[in-house]
Amino acid sequence: MIKKTNSNGMEFLTITNGKNLKIIFNNLGASIYCIYFDDVIMTPQVKNEIDFLNEDVRFGKNVGRVAGRIPNHTLTIDGKTYDLSWNERTNTLHGGHEGIATKLFDSIVSENADFIEVEYKYLSKDKESGFPGDALFVITYQISKNRDEINIKFNAKTNKTCPISLTTHTFFNLGDENLNDLSLYVDSKKYVRASYETLVQEEILDLPKCLDFNMKRKIIETIDDPLLNKGVIAGYDHYLLIDGNSKKPQIVLENSKFILNILTDYNSAVFYSDNNLDNYELNNSSRQNRRGLAIEPQVSCMDDLLIKPDEIYSHFIKYEFLRK
Repeated sequence: MIKKTNSNGMEFLTITNGKNLKIIFNNLGASIYCIYFDDVIMTPQVKNEIDFLNEDVRFGKNVGRVAGRIPNHTLTIDGKTYDLSWNERTNTLHGGHEGIATKLFDSIVSENADFIEVEYKYLSKDKESGFPGDALFVITYQISKNRDEINIKFNAKTNKTCPISLTTHTFFNLGDENLNDLSLYVDSKKYVRASYETLVQEEILDLPKCLDFNMKRKIIETIDDPLLNKGVIAGYDHYLLIDGNSKKPQIVLENSKFILNILTDYNSAVFYSDNNLDNYELNNSSRQNRRGLAIEPQVSCMDDLLIKPDEIYSHFIKYEFLRK
């Protein structure tokens, strides 16, 4: 079933796959507004639609041109320096004030025997948030009719050399109000250490014990570890490098009732535990922080993120939902 509605200048698409999934999409940031599995909401949902228009409310929005932080809001390409918009201390975070999370995408919905597809497109013009070149972003969701799966495809191209790194900023709580019952597995041995004051990533290190999820364990067991609570960091906001391959889940989140398997061809993922106290309300939590875990697969920040005009940016993230 496909249902389209409009509210507060945004377009909402409700897709039911005929099995156990219902997803509400939003064209602001080509977002996953919320996911239901077995009639239970899997993601924190902003109570007031007006709050969702806020740049800082990234629940389910896609972020870019560059996911993560660009230090000192400065970019140098081929000897030319670009001054970017900055929105976190002196950093350009998730694309700055005019990142794709703040943009209304055009949508096309189609359907065949195997899946329902929602294709979102947005053309970011030259110098938007200070980035060089026109960049076309295409984010496509394929919702399986045969399995409870969502496949997200990220594609982009630009007419000038520019860094591109896209991800979804979707939080998951698997029907809970907080993180207390969530367990995590991540196929990873190394992480990128960030400055405790600027949050800018600095060097690749072996995983400390508090970030080692190669054996599944509860998030609550380590979230208050002193190493994760230094400077301006107060919980998980960490960049893990992903091992393994996309033929089996590299990331698994679960609680006593549900399992979320995540497969991706990205080589890293940021895990963020909704650390900041926020003044907006959610429909499915009375808390102001730690209401879910953002899992953000992306290109490693230590890699070369530059995409040239003759190149295509192409990656995917797949979600598989299961009931225990």
